[in-house]
Amino acid sequence: MNTTFRSGGSDPGLYTGVTIGIPVFNEEKLIRRAAESIVGQCERLIIADNASSDGTQQVCLDLAREFPNIEYIRHAQNRGSLENWHFLLSKAETPYFMVLGSHDFVAPNFIRTLKQLLDSDSNAVLAAAALHFQQHMPEEGNVIKDSVFSSWTNGALDEVIHRVRSTVFDDVNLSWAMYGLYRAEVYKRCFTRDLPIVGGDNVFLCKVSTFGKILISNETAYYAQSRERDTGHDYVLRITANSKTSKSYKKIKSQRRIQMYHILNSVEQPKSFLKGALLRYRFMSRHGTFKIEKFDLMFFLLIIPSKIASEIRRAVRKERIKRNIRNSGQRNS
Repeated sequence: MNTTFRSGGSDPGLYTGVTIGIPVFNEEKLIRRAAESIVGQCERLIIADNASSDGTQQVCLDLAREFPNIEYIRHAQNRGSLENWHFLLSKAETPYFMVLGSHDFVAPNFIRTLKQLLDSDSNAVLAAAALHFQQHMPEEGNVIKDSVFSSWTNGALDEVIHRVRSTVFDDVNLSWAMYGLYRAEVYKRCFTRDLPIVGGDNVFLCKVSTFGKILISNETAYYAQSRERDTGHDYVLRITANSKTSKSYKKIKSQRRIQMYHILNSVEQPKSFLKGALLRYRFMSRHGTFKIEKFDLMFFLLIIPSKIASEIRRAVRKERIKRNIRNSGQRNS
């Protein structure tokens, strides 16, 4: 059974039509910063607590008493971050919706800027902000802008086929676009139960790109708290809260590739076996190998050349990163 807390009153200055969801688990140190950065920019802020075992509950109760548009809901048990995300989306009744990471925060003009972008283009379905990584705790500073993500413009292309290609092939960490402002109707159509446990954000954004444009604004900012990366099994455990599921990590890993490829293939619609093979080769070189069925001819034909191409690409990318670091050091010296 969930525990819900709402404060009374209303504020005519709130941004009508915007619902923000914050899924939280054991974030007593950072949840206040996250909530306070956006509570004045939305009509409704819903915090869904996955049965935190630290002081998160008390911080959220205090926030709900302070701000009239905050609704705090505590689940009786940890249902996993993915299910918590679905829960928040089910609560959205406004035209616009977004999720804010419980350890992240946004600029004061975040919603205003992104909502204006969406309102200015009826073909746009998602507006995201320039991405900044905060490497340490707030008092230590050290914020680094992800210039590659922040300058990505291919999501704004008019042709569906070009948008989908860019979400699949561009060397950009697009998963951070999950924390942008969406048209809620499109979000609900794309954030479905069949999304893969691993890489569901990539599949989701591929789906979103088929519905409309993805815009990024450098007039505002999303500040992401940099964290240590989970192991594969720990990631699945955090997503599902199910230890049995986490043991099948290798088995479920390829689901992302299969679903992304199906979206790409349905948009591209290659007219011949050769064109289909070239598309499959390009995809597997970028994202890894996978089999669609037990006997998948293209898989057996392309597995070796795609793996070779993938290793070459990885080596080139690693060298490019090293070169950028060296160049950055020389400029600063």
